[in-house]
Amino acid sequence: MLTLVGLCVIDWAWTLVHLQYGVEEANPMLRSVLELGGVWAFSAVKLGVTLLAGAFLLRHVRYRVTRWLLPPAIAVYATLLLVHAATSFATSDM
Repeated sequence: MLTLVGLCVIDWAWTLVHLQYGVEEANPMLRSVLELGGVWAFSAVKLGVTLLAGAFLLRHVRYRVTRWLLPPAIAVYATLLLVHAATSFATSDM
């Protein structure tokens, strides 16, 4: 669970850096939140959704399906960090 939250925070911070360099948010729903509510709303939603999902998984960790869902969730965030890394390499100013 801590791994998931840690990856979420890294993803959020790296996203903010990319936004400062003019990279567009890839998630259309979060892009809308950013456009309508700014960085504070974007941050609240991006971190809040993951924290709520993490709290749900933690509360239900004794169930087998929850234990099956956690590794794919971590894999998704790890993949997102690879995308961030590729974006950083593609834009030489970062």
